[in-house]
Amino acid sequence: MFGGVGTRMLRLAGQYSDICHIPPWVRVPMEKARSIVKQEARRFHREDNIAFAAGSVANRDQKFDLKAVGQDVEKAAKDGVLYYIAPLHRTGYLDNLKEFAKNIIPSYSGLD
Repeated sequence: MFGGVGTRMLRLAGQYSDICHIPPWVRVPMEKARSIVKQEARRFHREDNIAFAAGSVANRDQKFDLKAVGQDVEKAAKDGVLYYIAPLHRTGYLDNLKEFAKNIIPSYSGLD
């Protein structure tokens, strides 16, 4: 898994990664960032070997909001993302994980 915001990291992701996570705070527009990764993957004949991840680490000042996370997962799925990094906090981690697993994951099981 690769992640990053700079052009060099995006190119390295295209060349080497199986999963590329482009964080939401990236300064390059998301479509352009994904395009850089895909272009580099194509250059190395790996365009079928790369998938994208979405989501973000938890902001410790923010409360876990299942509805907002659900909307983010839905947007990620529509964008063709196969992996999602859920923003779970240390405090209440297990309860939030169970809630995420029960209410969000079943809606997306079976995606290819």
